[in-house]
Amino acid sequence: MPHKVKIEKGSVQETLMLPLYAKAWCRRHYPDIFGDCDAERIIGMIDWDDEAFRRKEGSPALKIAAVAAGTRQYAIACELKDYTSRHPEALLVNLGCGLDTTGRQADTGRCHLLNIDFPNVIALREELLPSTDRERNMAADLATCSGGEPAFLDAIPADAGQGAAFFACGVFLYLRKSDVKRILQALARRFPGGRIVFDAQNPLGASFDPNTLRKAGIRAGPNFSLRDPEAELSSWSSDFASVRSRGMSTGYLRPGLRFGPVYWALAHFADWSRMSQLNVIDFKG
Repeated sequence: MPHKVKIEKGSVQETLMLPLYAKAWCRRHYPDIFGDCDAERIIGMIDWDDEAFRRKEGSPALKIAAVAAGTRQYAIACELKDYTSRHPEALLVNLGCGLDTTGRQADTGRCHLLNIDFPNVIALREELLPSTDRERNMAADLATCSGGEPAFLDAIPADAGQGAAFFACGVFLYLRKSDVKRILQALARRFPGGRIVFDAQNPLGASFDPNTLRKAGIRAGPNFSLRDPEAELSSWSSDFASVRSRGMSTGYLRPGLRFGPVYWALAHFADWSRMSQLNVIDFKG
């Protein structure tokens, strides 16, 4: 029997299973829409207690949460694919990667992938998704600064002549707004012609998620949020060529009422109210 990686109940690593399980659920139920072929395979490599998920299997709450997570990954992958269609050898950098493999969906076969997260997360990732010639895992704290700039940037090759696209999935919520601003400004300066894709919420939406993570022992930050993302982000740097914001729940997928009328109504409300937004910043070349 193959060795499985043990994850203790109540640990920080266990929280990585939440989005992983959600994406695997979406792939099983809607394989023609969701392209994450890695999530179920990774789950099969882990020894963990999934009783809480199994109890909710088939419930509306699990379906809504899973589809929301799958749709976020789908939307980010769409923006990355758009970038790699014009930069087929681009560097793709997953900020706060967890066990996410979204970059692989946009990989042309010639891209280089870099996954960044805390040391304990990267240690687990190396057991399950070890570094290769084209995909590297790197331990770093996104909020740590060196000389006024994010310290993790010093480990990223500055020569991105083939293009560089950064993405953060459910990560910036746990950083201070000043940290996010510093990261975006530094990326735009260092990687001209690059792009960053990240999800965000309005202040009301940002107040919901941390409660669940606090119960799991994770430090939830000051709830980074954006009321009017295009206006606010555009004012942060003269190195931004363009800022776009779309509703994440309905702006990329249009399957009618396939997910059910309740989810569809909630999705439209979330996008209309800015509780669900995907922001894309292209840097000046």
